[in-house]
Amino acid sequence: MPESAPDPEAAVAPEAPAGPAAIVGQVVGAAVEQVVRAVRPEAAVAVATEFTFPLVLALAVLAYLVIQGQIDRRDPKLRVAPQNVVETLVTFKTEEEL
Repeated sequence: MPESAPDPEAAVAPEAPAGPAAIVGQVVGAAVEQVVRAVRPEAAVAVATEFTFPLVLALAVLAYLVIQGQIDRRDPKLRVAPQNVVETLVTFKTEEEL
């Protein structure tokens, strides 16, 4: 009996089902490869030197917000101030209800 030619589809092992983690890994890997090809060290240094002012400004704003939060936490007037809209509602009563 002559032997038949091997079926090309039968020789390929079936793929394991790709879960969300595998898909995310593939996408992140492809993105990293693109970044490595696109970013040059000279360009990164040039951007870093020009980006210093916005970065320092953002850090200054963040430091201000942290410090101001600490100051506001100690303020007695702000401590007793209403914290939400429900606390600001005033119900009016008629003279009979008083």
